[in-house]
Amino acid sequence: MDELSQKTWTYDELAALDTTDDGRKYEIFDGELVVSPGPSYGHQEVSKRLFVALLEQVERQGRGTVHYAPLDVILTKKRVVQPDLFVIGMDQREIIAKHGLIGAPDIAIEIVSESNAAHDRVRKRRFYARAGMREYWIVDPSLQEVEVLGLVPGGLSYRQTGWFGPGDTITSPTYEIAIAVNAVFGIADEPATAE
Repeated sequence: MDELSQKTWTYDELAALDTTDDGRKYEIFDGELVVSPGPSYGHQEVSKRLFVALLEQVERQGRGTVHYAPLDVILTKKRVVQPDLFVIGMDQREIIAKHGLIGAPDIAIEIVSESNAAHDRVRKRRFYARAGMREYWIVDPSLQEVEVLGLVPGGLSYRQTGWFGPGDTITSPTYEIAIAVNAVFGIADEPATAE
């Protein structure tokens, strides 16, 4: 892989690379090829729970479509990402292309792991804001928290619209969404006590 990291990458070069079934995630950050290991079991459990909740509250309500990695989101020729989950609004059909999306969906959701925390919290946050993505969720399974960020007017940065932990309900400034944090992380609800 050393020769792969020594050049400036574009989407066309990434698309020509044979990555079939190697289980890794390939993204381009300002021309740098970033290869991440496949997700953990815990990551996939959180992803599955969020996907099911979003499918019910967004897609089945006719508000948009919900998708998951791997699917290329081409922000620019030298910025290609694969959000863990994302929502395409019904008014965004024009960004759908044969091999992925060309442009920013309404919402991107990244599930943080040790191998990608800096990418998700810093680099992708900046990339998504500059691409005009309306909302960005950073999901941290180790802390059992979800940070929801909304695009500020002018579109170059985000502001926090919510920080949700155990017992809270995740809400969105873009869609009518109400997802229990406990359900996302598989936290058993405390039984009611009689007094």
